[in-house]
Amino acid sequence: MDNALTLVQTIRNALETLPHTSASASIYKVPKELRAGNEDYFTPKTVSIGPFHANSPSLVASKDVKIRYLNSFLSRLPQGVTLEHIVDVLQGLEKRARGYYAEKISLIHDDFIRLMLIDGCFILQLLWRHENKHTVDQGDPIFHRGRAKWAMLYNLQQDLLLLENQLPFFVLSSLHKLVFVQQGDSHQALADSVFNFFDSIAPIEKLNCRSITNLEPKHLLDLVMFSLFPRPPKPKALHGENHLENSVDVRALVKGELYPENFVDVRSASELELSGVKFTKCSKKPSYLTDITFRDGVLSVPTVVLLDSTTSLFWNLLALEQCSDFKEYGCVFISYISFMDNLIRNNKDVEIFTRNDMFLSWVNDDKEFLLLFNRLALAADMDGVNEFSNISHQLERYCRSNIHPLRAYIVRNYFEVRWDLMNTVMLFIFTVTQTVFAILDYNRKGKK
Repeated sequence: MDNALTLVQTIRNALETLPHTSASASIYKVPKELRAGNEDYFTPKTVSIGPFHANSPSLVASKDVKIRYLNSFLSRLPQGVTLEHIVDVLQGLEKRARGYYAEKISLIHDDFIRLMLIDGCFILQLLWRHENKHTVDQGDPIFHRGRAKWAMLYNLQQDLLLLENQLPFFVLSSLHKLVFVQQGDSHQALADSVFNFFDSIAPIEKLNCRSITNLEPKHLLDLVMFSLFPRPPKPKALHGENHLENSVDVRALVKGELYPENFVDVRSASELELSGVKFTKCSKKPSYLTDITFRDGVLSVPTVVLLDSTTSLFWNLLALEQCSDFKEYGCVFISYISFMDNLIRNNKDVEIFTRNDMFLSWVNDDKEFLLLFNRLALAADMDGVNEFSNISHQLERYCRSNIHPLRAYIVRNYFEVRWDLMNTVMLFIFTVTQTVFAILDYNRKGKK
């Protein structure tokens, strides 16, 4: 009997120590499968935000900076709002904030509130000083460091977009309202500040700074994800639907215009070019990275800007999408990576994209584009619907048409063929002329 009780107690202990799970979880630890060999892309270098890296020995110096920024933030509080007031607000948000972390947070109540307070105020003060550089204190450790300040700010921007280095956005929004109590839409104003702060390291020419009135961002990385990739449409209710509007267009399916399930690999850019496909950068402004279209033989792709920070951002977007509920993000980022990986298979493909302004590189080697998409595609889990199935089939159908490759060959070789033909004709004329003159000369000498 004692053995049975011991066994029962052991099982209960195991049940009580199960990993923390929450339906609202959106801040995750990166899975070991993604982290292996890629630690630098997921680990903060300058500042820790949130509980996952709070005790990192390499980030001790950032604690003093955050305290200084907290002091500056408190100095901007409107009359009647005090530190005690802020603490009271955060205490009311504690349970919800803890639920945003996929891992169980072991911090006690006071330590967790202190963390939310210091890190949240640091981020808001950083955003404010970025927009109001003329009011920055002379002793500011980030914006008054000579040339080194740009390197520190650049590292901060990257650190604030790491999946493991996030605070719930609603915490930032709540703190933001305490300062801007007179502002109409404080939620949107905060989002605009975030877009402005990260625009210089965006992998696109201009962040899609759309309204978030009907959106509740989970955190900063989620908000940047929203500006680069669209949210999947919410499923319609089963009752009251118009059957005709939601049914599959059978005629379009037969013609090959709809491909909801099956997916074909896209040919590389150089193969598509040989088949007559032309390339151009997307002219839509602002645009998402997924605003890829194929019409009348022209593949339009938004320009991808490659910075040193792009690789880190893309790896964290991949981790966010793969860790999240499918209903939240779908497979939009993974679909994009897979599509681009098929297009970019060698240096010639990179050259085509660069020549047509679809790739803009600020690093030393354009070949980094090839490495970026290939490595991400290898790590991506493609077990889901591909968002580019229709375009893939349209491209394949275009390439299989007999007329398009022939037309491309004629256009590509027109001048070369014409020049060869002219050379042949001229040689023929020259030969005939030389023969005629030789015969006339022979006859003239014979008469003598």
